[in-house]
Amino acid sequence: NAAFDALPEGTLEDLLKPENKAYLGDIITFHATPGKLFLEDLTDGLSLYMATNEYVDVEVRDDGTYVHGAKILGSVEASNGVVHVVDAVMIPTQL
Repeated sequence: NAAFDALPEGTLEDLLKPENKAYLGDIITFHATPGKLFLEDLTDGLSLYMATNEYVDVEVRDDGTYVHGAKILGSVEASNGVVHVVDAVMIPTQL
């Protein structure tokens, strides 16, 4: 919830409007990448391909691993990949 709370006021309400369904879908898709990448696969300087046909940068800092500026807080292996929990809502740069 903290990631959504950090969005500018009114952003979430706007995204949930029926006329913004496609934009919301793009944001959700921007949080997915093809493949099964574990945290140790996300190396500093990696350019990560996202499901929106964009690339984002991976940065490994002393305090953790970041993707598109969002810090990975934890990871969970799922049957269809790995879910990395991040501390921010990542917004595609093409939108």
